[in-house]
Amino acid sequence: MIPSIYLLKDRKLLSLLQENLSIFPAVGLLGPRQVGKTTLVKDLKLDRESIYIDLEKASDRTKLVDAELLLITLTRTGTHRDLF
Repeated sequence: MIPSIYLLKDRKLLSLLQENLSIFPAVGLLGPRQVGKTTLVKDLKLDRESIYIDLEKASDRTKLVDAELLLITLTRTGTHRDLF
């Protein structure tokens, strides 16, 4: 259920994000600061584990130095995760 605080535009974004997550192993959500990206991701009701990477955190950016290696590692561990 989508929280009532979402406007029609936000519902469309949430729906599009859910659709892309059903197709792709990793989905990027980029935009200006404080527009609701983190809130949108937190409001997703996912039936599997996910990883959220905040590009403002140096420790998270380090994970993406070799994004291909990150995805391979997650796949080899047998864990299917969504990557934000």
